[in-house]
Amino acid sequence: MGPDHEAEKVILSRRECLARLASTQVGHIGVSIDALPVIFPVHFTLADESILFRTTLGTKLDSAASSAVVAFQVDEYDAAEQGWWSVLLQGIASPIAEQAAEIGPGGSASSSDWSSAGETSRLLRVDSHTMTGRLYRGAAYEPRAGVNSVATTDDNDVRVGLDGDAHTTEVVAREHEPEGGRV
Repeated sequence: MGPDHEAEKVILSRRECLARLASTQVGHIGVSIDALPVIFPVHFTLADESILFRTTLGTKLDSAASSAVVAFQVDEYDAAEQGWWSVLLQGIASPIAEQAAEIGPGGSASSSDWSSAGETSRLLRVDSHTMTGRLYRGAAYEPRAGVNSVATTDDNDVRVGLDGDAHTTEVVAREHEPEGGRV
């Protein structure tokens, strides 16, 4: 986005956040491992106002997320809105029984990748204690090889992607207008 074009920031209501969460199936779960923040991509579904996702027993994600405070984030480019949206929620991840997971896209948990049950997996629910969402209308979509996620803050664009087998993160500072508008 150039200096002549500023994205319009729209705060999403809880209902709008839930609708956007229901429209996608891959998000990012943030946990603490050895006192350091770690973010994992996960397949998920929305059940009521909670996020359901599956972990493999014994993994770092399973150990860190079970009965812990976590952050969950989804972002996407919306061509109809011509902008990026992001929903962030914080809550406690807790194990739930398989029979409690009968709600999913289309009313059945069995139709989505996230629900692949097995003896070595555990289903976790994140209740949405705090939920916020933003839409940046008019935010430029600049597709680049290997970039598969963009987050926008007040000061920076953060692009996360894959470059071969390596994860990459690029922070791009945006130009600020002087106080009182453009000169």
